[in-house]
Order: sequence, then C-alpha cells, then structure tokens
Amino acid sequence: MLSICVEDVWFRYSGTKNYILEEFSFKKIDPGTIGILGTNGCGKSTFLKLIGGIHSPSLGKIRMNKKKLNERKKTERIIYVPENARLFLIGPTPKKDLNRIIQNQDQVDKLLDEHKFTHLANKKLYNLSEGQRRLVAIFNAFQIPSSLIILDEPTIGLDAKGRELLFYLFEQAKRQGKMVFVASNDPRIFPKLDELVIIRNGRLFQRGLPKDILYNLEESSELIPNQIPRLIRSLELQLERNLPRCLTVAELNLKLKNGRFQ
Repeated sequence: MLSICVEDVWFRYSGTKNYILEEFSFKKIDPGTIGILGTNGCGKSTFLKLIGGIHSPSLGKIRMNKKKLNERKKTERIIYVPENARLFLIGPTPKKDLNRIIQNQDQVDKLLDEHKFTHLANKKLYNLSEGQRRLVAIFNAFQIPSSLIILDEPTIGLDAKGRELLFYLFEQAKRQGKMVFVASNDPRIFPKLDELVIIRNGRLFQRGLPKDILYNLEESSELIPNQIPRLIRSLELQLERNLPRCLTVAELNLKLKNGRFQ
C-alpha cells in the first residue's frame, strides 16, 4: 500500500529569503482523495510540486513508501497534472495522447466511446477549449499506471458533465487503492473528497474529514466554504443546539418549513 510521509519540510525558492512552507509535516497511508485548500499564495501548489518531486525541500524530508522521492523505484510513478493542461498534453490530438498510454487501439476506442470523448478524439489540441484540454489531461492521467496522482485546480473550466467524470475518476482511483491529491478552493468538489488539508501562511493549519472541517472553516480562516454548511452553522448558533449533518437539501428545507429541529 502506498504511503506518503512529509517530515518537517521547509521550502523557499532559490535566491529568496522567505519560506513558502514552514515546519510542514504530513503522513498518509490509505487510498483516497485529499483536498488541499488555502488562500492564494499560501503554498498549495508548492506543496503539490514537492510531493510530486518537481521541487526538493530546502529542509526536511519527503518519503514515498519509506524512501526519498529520488530513491523510489521506477515503477513508483507520480502523475502530476498542472493547472495549465497544455504542459501535460503532448498531442497532436486527445486520441494520440491516449494511444501513448494505452497501446491497444480497441481499448482506446472503447474508453473514448464509454466516456463520450469520441467527438473530441481527433481534434487538434489547440482547437479545444481550455476546459476540454483540462478534462482530457485529467482523464488521460488516470489511465497511466500509478498509485499517486496530483491535480492542481482541476475544476477550472469544467462544466457539470466534466465534474461528474472527475468525481467518477476519484471513486475509481480509490477502489484501485490509489492516492489523489487535489489543490482546489472550489466548494463543489468538497463533498467528493475523503480528507481536507488546510494550509495557512505556509503551515498546515487544519486536517480532517470534510464534514468536520467545513462547519467551522469560515470562523477560523479566510476561506469561505459552501453555503449549506454555513446555513447549518448559523442555525445552530441561533437555536443553540447541534443539528443533524446527514440531511439532503430537500430534507433540510422540509425541517426548516415544519420547524422540526427539537
């Protein structure tokens, strides 16, 4: 089983005095999707690049399966999809990119058809929208044999269908025992995450289950969670009691209408 261990990591860019990350420690040994949240400039993308092996810590250590990243086996691949999808894709078309990963034409055609990518398959990458390029890059990334996938701001430019596919890929990756790191402040993605990590001023500020983190997040940081947790939290303060946190929106509205929170 994959394990990631970040041991008291500090990081600053060469030629600068200020550290982007300070005293950062993190350990993860079970599969699932981990969301990295924080305000702009807090160190989210830097953290992803460190665990992706793109940058090396100024101080401290990062280990993958108990080995330093530069000592890991060749079979222990790390897949990193940056915010700019063009840096991940090779081209010239989505189908050609997928062919490089899956060298079986029938399987490639089946995947493209199954996920309704056929209309994009043979288009030149430069003719795709930014959202389409991002979706292709993310989809292809999950087809590469790897236990660790890193996504930087994956929902930018994605429509509802694109997000549905992304969430499906999250679930599939977890079933396959993979670990997925996602940097995003998009509240639409929060319910699909297994864990949230909040970075504040370059330090690990909070970590836990989304349902535990989100209800108090607005009061303890500059981040604003989605509207339903905010509404429930405000009602709890008004009624001076804890409310059920496993309700659907419809159930919540019905209880509000009938006043049945006793």
